[in-house]
Amino acid sequence: MRDRRDESGAILVITTIALTMLMSISALAIDISYGHLQQRRLQNGADASALGAAQDLASPSGTATATATADAQGIAASNLPSATLAWASCTDAGKLAHVSAASQCISFSADGRTVRVRIPRQTFNTLFGGVIGFRTLSTSKTAVARVTTVGGGSGVEPFTVLAGFGAGDFCLDSGGGGNSTQPCDGPSTGNFGLLDFASCGGLNYSLNDDIAAGADHAYAAELTQGVGDVPDNCTQLERPNTISPKTGNVVGQEGPAMVGGSTFADGKPARLRRWPANTNDFSPTWEATSDGLDNRPLWEFIPSTTLSGIPDNCQRVTFTNLLNATPTGQQQAEMYWAVDRCIFEYTCGKLDTSTGPNDVKFTNPNVRYNCGGARAGAPIGVCGGTQCRAPVFTADTSSKPVSGLNIADLVESPRFVYLPQMWQTVSLNGKSGIYEIQTFRPVYIQGVGPNNGARFEPGPWNTGAAPVGQVANITGFMFPAAVSPSCTPTAADSCGTMLPGRLGFQPTSLSDNAVIELAG
Repeated sequence: MRDRRDESGAILVITTIALTMLMSISALAIDISYGHLQQRRLQNGADASALGAAQDLASPSGTATATATADAQGIAASNLPSATLAWASCTDAGKLAHVSAASQCISFSADGRTVRVRIPRQTFNTLFGGVIGFRTLSTSKTAVARVTTVGGGSGVEPFTVLAGFGAGDFCLDSGGGGNSTQPCDGPSTGNFGLLDFASCGGLNYSLNDDIAAGADHAYAAELTQGVGDVPDNCTQLERPNTISPKTGNVVGQEGPAMVGGSTFADGKPARLRRWPANTNDFSPTWEATSDGLDNRPLWEFIPSTTLSGIPDNCQRVTFTNLLNATPTGQQQAEMYWAVDRCIFEYTCGKLDTSTGPNDVKFTNPNVRYNCGGARAGAPIGVCGGTQCRAPVFTADTSSKPVSGLNIADLVESPRFVYLPQMWQTVSLNGKSGIYEIQTFRPVYIQGVGPNNGARFEPGPWNTGAAPVGQVANITGFMFPAAVSPSCTPTAADSCGTMLPGRLGFQPTSLSDNAVIELAG
């Protein structure tokens, strides 16, 4: 007879239960690991999709968001070949301001510089979870990437460039009543050259904010005048390619934005106070005035080595020798002429026959940049008698990368900005009409000052605080346009823009002055 204390049957039951629990826990652990693997795969796919799409946002094209949408979908499909990507039915509660036409799960910020990608929800069969009733896992992942401009410059400023302007000294803002000092000669139609940027970045931007920080959103160029106008009102997916003129006489309002001591909506100071912390890596200590204004002249961004393919009058040694040979009281005028001469010779491929700042061929605006006029001399051999092409302003002396980029010194200058060049050839009168953007032109801000009187221009002649009063006039040097929009720049060929990389083509250029980064 069996002993009642024999518990072998109970042990078998306990063992069976224990094994079942162990198998269930093991199955759960395996499926959890499998789930984490699938989540990581989806996250990698979302990251790659967002980063790839954000690269398109560095372009000033009006189709940037459409291209970014297509690339986001294509990259996701490439990275997740076994996934079912139901973009059309995908929803995203955290979508950005503007959703793409293809899917709510691909959206863009109001400033046009950020893209959010949510991978459509994926369902996976579990490996062992069916034993305990969990036959599927469901998950989705999101990534946000953005274009970030680095350096102190590269902002799009609210000053008008009309169609047909070539290169050289340029009047950004002439103020009310004009300025008798070239190149400013005052308004002629009741418009003072200022633009009325919309605010799309969540900040209450004023004209001063726009001058100090640049536009808070991306703009696009319009390929054909009058075709496909997109208003500058922050409400549409496409980037705006039109801008209204700023109405009213705002003489002097530019002063705080350019040189004042205030802090603006982005938490930073006036434009000419935005010089980088590593400024003194570049050259002398005078490159910032004692009151903190950027004091680096344009020629300082030419390397000290001899460059190939450019006029002799654009070599750094030419500027150095002229500066050393000129009395201090005459240096500002002489060096202004020297920069203007360099740009003229480079743009025309011909020697400048003018003899200095007082020569009528230099002061007369009608002949100043006429490549076939009295100022133009013999062809420059290294340029073949036409527009030169080699880069000029390529100095790169800082040993401190910015956001991982070893950018050219010029990119860090707050004086290096972009202006929208319009299809219109004549300034709009007051409130009538809107400007249509043809392209964007890089400019180096040269002088700031009152309506009539001396302007503050950067250079070693400023030995203390900057001699700046009211700022009603702002001048600059506009770099030449590319010889062809389809030209591909190289280290030896700037396509005629004088600038390294694609800086002569667009406000944001990856690896030149902009980076792509994950933001969420």
